[in-house]
Amino acid sequence: MQANAQDFSATIGDTQTRRFKCVVAYDGTDFCGWQSQLGGGSIQDYIEEKLYEILKVKVRIQGSGRTDAGVHARGQVFHFDAIWKHSADSLLKAMRAGGDLTVQFLSLEEVSADFHARFSVVGKRYIYRISKQYAMPEFARYTWSLGGRSLDIDAMKNASKIFIGTHDFKAFSANRGNGIKEDTIKTIYKFDIQDLGDEILIITEGSGYLYKMVRLLVGAIIQCGNGRLSAEKIANVLNAKERTNIFQVAPAKGLFLDCVFYK
Repeated sequence: MQANAQDFSATIGDTQTRRFKCVVAYDGTDFCGWQSQLGGGSIQDYIEEKLYEILKVKVRIQGSGRTDAGVHARGQVFHFDAIWKHSADSLLKAMRAGGDLTVQFLSLEEVSADFHARFSVVGKRYIYRISKQYAMPEFARYTWSLGGRSLDIDAMKNASKIFIGTHDFKAFSANRGNGIKEDTIKTIYKFDIQDLGDEILIITEGSGYLYKMVRLLVGAIIQCGNGRLSAEKIANVLNAKERTNIFQVAPAKGLFLDCVFYK
């Protein structure tokens, strides 16, 4: 969904409030997750501070969803409303100037006022990286290293078929503890396991994901691969629609939010 600036700027007196959509990539290692925290230190806090330096007013950004502490992104999306008299390209250049190299603003465009980074989402793609042995030091903070544990890749691929389709994924979610109830029915379109020799990539696309859902799905598949869980057991727990502690939660550092899809 794209728009021209002159079409969707909302006139307020002699100024114009414009809505911008931004795609950002980040290394989540040293951040406490996406969502703003009282003490700062989140990706959202960093971006809002950056915008304050440029715009000289406080701007609240709205992300497509949260990523946990240690989770990375290659294509997180957020939007914000601001008064900016110049081009979107000039604002993007300002956002890129003098920044932390662990946060990269990939693109910025003006969009319609009815675009919402969260509520306009129709799907997301995540990638999870696994090293069968030990990742080299330069990649260790982005990969789950299994230390040479034997895996049955065929069993993993067979079990992954259980996730495809529309299901109640409550068993593969964690409680945020804030009293907010989430719709646990989600649709998974893809759950691919790519054996690249020393490395395994798990790529999943779906309508949406619950809190820690991808990490729990990956953990269950690895438990299946090392013989600790059968595909039948995974299916039974999924169908029971109840949270359980039977599944291992894969480490945050191997997870990347790769892409957010919009209409």
